[in-house]
Amino acid sequence: MRKALRLGSDTHTLEDVIEALKRGEMQAHFNDRAIIVTEISQSPRRKFLHCFISAGELDAVLELMDEVEKWALEQGCEFGRACVRPGYEPIFKARGWKRRMIMMEYTPNGQQRT
Repeated sequence: MRKALRLGSDTHTLEDVIEALKRGEMQAHFNDRAIIVTEISQSPRRKFLHCFISAGELDAVLELMDEVEKWALEQGCEFGRACVRPGYEPIFKARGWKRRMIMMEYTPNGQQRT
């Protein structure tokens, strides 16, 4: 999970995620080989699921997706959102996900993040 957090712009530490889980701000969906951490977001117009992070073996993550999508529907979420690496796009598309936008990132003064 630490690697996935670093790849995801390093906005949270593992300890931050654990604390958010304890407070109920995030949810952990897991099996023996993978985990998906989610957040339910409420915008002024729509309630949706943000898949914050996933880690583990790809087939095990995909197994969890069915559970997570069903759970999100039960929570009243209208859609789900995830930021994924480009190589995962065909896998997600095959499961009914659509590309809505491309996320771009910059660092001030051209400094490189590690």
